[in-house]
Amino acid sequence: MSSAPVEDVEDTQWFIDRFQLVQTMILVEYVFIFMMCLVLVIYLRRNRHIALRGDSSAARKVLLPAFAPLLWVLACCVGLYSVVMTLFLTLKWFRGKFSDALLEIFYSMRLFVFALVMIFLLQKSVSIPALRRSVLITLILAVYTLPVEIFVGAYVEPTHPNVAFIIISGARALMLVYFAYVFVRPPARATRRTLREYCFFIFTYSTLHLSSEFCFHIGSINTGFALTYATVLWSIVSPFVFWRVLKADTEFWRGLGQRAVELQTLFRQMHRINERISSQGLHVLIEMHRKLIIDFAQLQLQKEIGTGGSAVVFSGLLDGVTPVAVKVYTPQLFSEETVAEFSQEAALCGALKHPNVVKFYGMCVYPPTICLVSELCQGTLLEVTCAARARFVGGGSRFHNRQQMLLNVCYMLDAARAVAYLHSFSPPFLHRDIKPENFLVDVRGTVKLTDFGESRSLARSHKPVCASSPQIAAIPDFLTDQATTFPMAMEVQSMKAPYPKMTVKGTVDYMAPEIINGKAGLAAYGEAADVYSLAMTMWDVLHPGCDKFPDLKKNHLQIFASVLEGKRPRLELDTGIGEINSSLREIIEAAWQSCARSRPSAQEIVKTIERVQEELLAVFAVDSLPELASKNIGFPVCKTSRGTADVFTGDLIVARLQDLKFVHSPCEAVRLGNAFMDTGILHHKKHDHSFENTSLLYFFDEDSIRQFRDLNTSDVIDMSEKHTNFDDDLERQRDRFGSPSNTSFRESASYSLSEHRGSTYNNPTGTKPFSRHERLARTSTNTLSGGRNCRCRKLGQRVEAPRLVRGHRLRRKFKAVTPYESALTAKLLEVDDTSATPKEFQIGHTMDDFDFVVQAA
Repeated sequence: MSSAPVEDVEDTQWFIDRFQLVQTMILVEYVFIFMMCLVLVIYLRRNRHIALRGDSSAARKVLLPAFAPLLWVLACCVGLYSVVMTLFLTLKWFRGKFSDALLEIFYSMRLFVFALVMIFLLQKSVSIPALRRSVLITLILAVYTLPVEIFVGAYVEPTHPNVAFIIISGARALMLVYFAYVFVRPPARATRRTLREYCFFIFTYSTLHLSSEFCFHIGSINTGFALTYATVLWSIVSPFVFWRVLKADTEFWRGLGQRAVELQTLFRQMHRINERISSQGLHVLIEMHRKLIIDFAQLQLQKEIGTGGSAVVFSGLLDGVTPVAVKVYTPQLFSEETVAEFSQEAALCGALKHPNVVKFYGMCVYPPTICLVSELCQGTLLEVTCAARARFVGGGSRFHNRQQMLLNVCYMLDAARAVAYLHSFSPPFLHRDIKPENFLVDVRGTVKLTDFGESRSLARSHKPVCASSPQIAAIPDFLTDQATTFPMAMEVQSMKAPYPKMTVKGTVDYMAPEIINGKAGLAAYGEAADVYSLAMTMWDVLHPGCDKFPDLKKNHLQIFASVLEGKRPRLELDTGIGEINSSLREIIEAAWQSCARSRPSAQEIVKTIERVQEELLAVFAVDSLPELASKNIGFPVCKTSRGTADVFTGDLIVARLQDLKFVHSPCEAVRLGNAFMDTGILHHKKHDHSFENTSLLYFFDEDSIRQFRDLNTSDVIDMSEKHTNFDDDLERQRDRFGSPSNTSFRESASYSLSEHRGSTYNNPTGTKPFSRHERLARTSTNTLSGGRNCRCRKLGQRVEAPRLVRGHRLRRKFKAVTPYESALTAKLLEVDDTSATPKEFQIGHTMDDFDFVVQAA
């Protein structure tokens, strides 16, 4: 509009009116775009709020929350343009044409708005830093023609308007090269169609704008104004183009989460991972992982509750109602490979379902972060035990009744059951980083294992390795790092060891001797390494906040040397807590032996701690039941097969436990209540609820308490005789279970389920038949509560016991259809015939004569 042919008409009233009309249309365009950006933000927030209530249709309408800042930037820019254009019109600063420099500024402003969305989509993430980069890049691309305009005005003679027009037009056209490249080779974002539609919008706008400029240059004023009107009207379509491409990119990120399984497989193939996480059964975990993708619209982050080396943990809400803990990772590079890597841990967490494993809800691809969503707990086991110790030491005589040892045994039993559950898989899973910080305590006082990022699966069973073997080297030189936890990530090179070698993982104080003896960052891992770490964790429960080797001043190399020399922490309790049960002491000492072969299995540890818990609870119940029942104010009486029993509400029992200073909080009281149910001392009135701090009714089994009291403690199995060599263990297995032909039970995939009173008790650990002590308790429980129909023991462990199926002949004839997930679990947990472990002798070789229903994990 600055060329010579226009100068004759540019001062006429007709031209001025047309020019003001153009300004008005541009103002309307800016106001419309501004309003549409605000509407999009409001629409996003409203649907997100509805989606958090569980509305799936609203969730599908939600844009990525990371796009909200982009929309705000666009709204602010266009709002500023609207204010400027309003001032031009109301103050009538320009009645005729604008200067060339001012026209170039207006062109750059509009180009900035149109190009920002595309530049942002080409970033590798959708974070705030990525938005800042996008704004800077777009600003450079939008204003680069302004210096060219200034240069042309200063150095090109007015007598050569064609030269000036060609230079300016060529400079503007350079911008289209970038969009042409995107049109031909769209990036892996949104969809090809929407990206090309966006590029087409830019091409059309630029063509109309350059055409109008050309018409004004050659003196075709009417055509120039007509094309200008068309340019403004075309620009009004921009908010809809923005919406389409942002919606498509949102679906891209949703699809990326849905495709995490396939991406994970491709990632493993590309990088040729040799570690055992790629071994037998992983494909089953991958299939189970498909249902564990959470839409980002369902997840709401609240406040930060913890930080780690690679992630930040937030509390949040799932579907607006379920409190969850959200482990948020912010990778430097957010790509499909990144999602594949993180889906590995999600796949494993999703396959583990156990009352002593943190419940995993799923993985959420929430750009620029990846979130692992699990249940919200009150703190780590270390924090809970240290806080209890601080209260006990500083409380004096106020806590002389506190049942700290009993609570500690409950915590240790939960931890042992979690490890036993991992090892019950076939092939077994190894956690490789068991420590108190990786056990969480929920609001009911149940200890749950978490952090499976370092977990691995053994391909087959191997004979344990004794750490004192002469073929093992001394302390390795590579373990000189002063950090407490250090991943030695090196590629696996050899699989010739008795146990498959894996990269060394774990925490210094909890490393087994055979792991310390690893060479070149590789060590022979087996279940015994987890058992050693579990023993150290049990020591921490008994000695919270204490240093295991105070004389070594946390020098890692000296700790390694002491462990290899056979030195272990001292088992001594604080004054006032009591003494360590002899069976508990023996099992801890057996579990941290130097020779991995001599350590008991996690299942045997569970069995021992269960017996210790029953002994302690029986004594506690005999001594304390009169005090607990003294506040009974006439609740109904429960009829049993042996008469009647007084019932109490759960909240009354909790209150009495607190009033008598047995526990400090309702959480601890609920944990003791469930321990009573686990032992068979306490029952729910209808045998269908675990212990809760509510008005549910419970009664004490006085017959069970009486038999516990009368039990001769000499009948209890001495655990010191259980952990000798492999051949003795094998003979003991045969003596317990008889010949294979007489075996009348079979272990299930994840729990040891039985349908006969004389067979294995329904617990999540796969433990063996019971001593006389346990048989007496279970006999009284079955007699009092209706025999097999009582599920209170399972409920006390927070495991929903399956109801027994009647009609054995029908069950033989018509086999139940195994659900998809159950079939996967059954295949994953299938016993390896080449496994030379005592478990094979427990099961025997005659189970093909029976039909069994597989229970889902």
